[in-house]
Formats: sequence, structure tokens, C-alpha cells
Amino acid sequence: IERIEIGFRTKLIYHLSLEISPWWFEDANLFRNEVEHTESILTIDRELRQSKEVFIKEHYKKYHTDNRRPPAWKTIEVVSFGVVSKLYGNLKHTLNSKDKIADEMGTVNHTYLPSWLQAIAQIRNICAHHGRLWNKNLPGRPKLLSTPPFAMGFKCSSCNRAPYVICAFVLYEIFDADCKPWESIHHRPLYSFKKVS
Repeated sequence: IERIEIGFRTKLIYHLSLEISPWWFEDANLFRNEVEHTESILTIDRELRQSKEVFIKEHYKKYHTDNRRPPAWKTIEVVSFGVVSKLYGNLKHTLNSKDKIADEMGTVNHTYLPSWLQAIAQIRNICAHHGRLWNKNLPGRPKLLSTPPFAMGFKCSSCNRAPYVICAFVLYEIFDADCKPWESIHHRPLYSFKKVS
């Protein structure tokens, strides 16, 4: 999950900073839901205040006359994965970067990626707090293609609510990043237990 998170943050920062500006996340006009954007900004401000990162403290010290928040490559680095995924999901669909990021993440287009990011964030939080993942019915429902571009090893109608499908996606993302074929994971333990949910 860490590799996917780092990859997503990097793509989000890079593409939107080039297309819009290093302060794209501050611009309410780029987002579909103004209330949700305001909530995200309030959370960002809180996380920036609480950050113990040296580069954040040095930024405020050096640019104390600048009323803007630190640029995206600093701010997005210290914001939680949940907030980052909400920012992406709330972006207007007309932004070229939204589809570009989804394509580079291997999820066809922007309509699929937000639900996957939210599902991964749920799994990440459960694992971080040493919670039970086995047979857990997750509240988030990842959006699935009718014919996935890779064999995920499940056919049940409720599988997209189960951790297995998210774990399968995590492996797909990791192997896709390494340019290795999805089929090469068939020998791994997770793939051996298709009924795990």
C-alpha cells in the first residue's frame, strides 16, 4: 500500500502543479463540491500546524510573509492519504490531470480511481490500528469493470465489498509498476486461497 500511496501522491502533485499551479489544492474553482473542499482545506491546515517535519517549519520561517500554504510538493507530503484521495475525487472532471493520473494508476479513467483510493485508505487504516481484516465487510465499494483487464480470481457478486478484491488490486498495482505480468502472482499464498474474503 505504501508504494501505491507514494506513487499516487507523486502523480497528483506533479500533474496538477504543471497543469494549474503549485497551489492548485487551494483553488476552490477546481473542485466540484465547495463544502467538501472547505473541509479538506481545514484538515490540511490542521495537519500543517501539527506537522513536526523540518521542511514545513523551515518553509514558514523562510516565507513568513507569504500568506499561501506551502506548495503542493510540501503540503501534500504531510497530509493523510484519506484527505489526498478526497481531494482527487472532488476535482472537476474537466481537468486533464484527473484522467492522466487515473490512466497512470492503471484504472482506465477518473470514475474508477476514487473508490479504489478510498477502499485502500480503509484497508490501510485497519492495518495501521492492528484491526481485524479477515472476513470484514468494508463500507467502501470499489467500482469494478465488467471485464477486468487482469484475472483477479473471484466471481462472487459481493466480492467488491471484501478485502480480497482490494488486496488483489494492490498486487496488480505493484506488479504493474514493476512491469511484471499479473499472472506471475499465481504462486503467491493470497492467490492460492480464492475463498478468502
